Amino acid sequence: MRVEQGRVRGLSLHLDRLVRDCRAVFDTDLDPERVLELVRRATPGTGPRVVRVTVFDPALDLGRIGADAPPHVAGRLRGV
Repeated sequence: MRVEQGRVRGLSLHLDRLVRDCRAVFDTDLDPERVLELVRRATPGTGPRVVRVTVFDPALDLGRIGADAPPHVAGRLRGV
């Protein structure tokens, strides 16, 4: 997501996709408010930034595909 002046164009679409895909892949709900909080903390200041949000299962391996596990959220930030 490109963050400029504390705003993201199409933010609701980004969050909807993350929630939908988390449900499809991990069969669990993703809290969009938690994601927003992480993005806010990662983007202090006013300069343009790009934030990548990744939802993943750190225990996923070929022997455990389909096993229940709580997904984790990771973010990556870079300046533009």
